[in-house]
Amino acid sequence: MAKCLINMGSRFSIPAVGKALKSNENTVASYLNFLCDSYICVDVRNFSYSLKETSRSQHKCYFIDNGLVSANVFRYSPQSGSALENLVYNELRNKGYMNISFDNSKTECDFLAYKNGKAYGFQVCYELNDMNLKRELYGWLTRNFLGVTICSFL
Repeated sequence: MAKCLINMGSRFSIPAVGKALKSNENTVASYLNFLCDSYICVDVRNFSYSLKETSRSQHKCYFIDNGLVSANVFRYSPQSGSALENLVYNELRNKGYMNISFDNSKTECDFLAYKNGKAYGFQVCYELNDMNLKRELYGWLTRNFLGVTICSFL
C-alpha cells in the first residue's frame, strides 16, 4: 500500500512492482484488489480498444481522499500535481462519469471518461509554464480523439 500511496497517480505495471518488492505479480495484483475492494483506492487502467491489452496494461492508483495520502506519506516537497489529479479523478466519479481510464500511447491524456453516452478527455495540470506547456498540450494538439469532447483543468 505504501508504494501506491507514494506514487499516487503515477503509471505502474503489476510485474514491475512485483519485481521491485521481490514478490510475484499475482500477489501484487491480489493486494491491489484488496485495497480496491475495501474502497481505499481505485485502480485505473490505460485505455485500449483491446480487452486483452487493457488487462495487461499500465495502471494508476487514485485514493478516495487526499488526506489519507498526506497522513501516511512523508514528502520532502509537496506533490500538488498528483494531489490535484487525485482530486479531479474523485470529482469525475462524483459527477457521474463512468469507465474512467487514461491514455498514454504516444501522448498523454490524464483521463478519458464517459457520461450520458458521450466520451470526454481531461488534462490536469497544477502549474502550466514554459517547461511543461508542450508536454501538457501536445496530446490535444496532435491527436485526433474521435468523438471526444476535450476538457482541461489548468
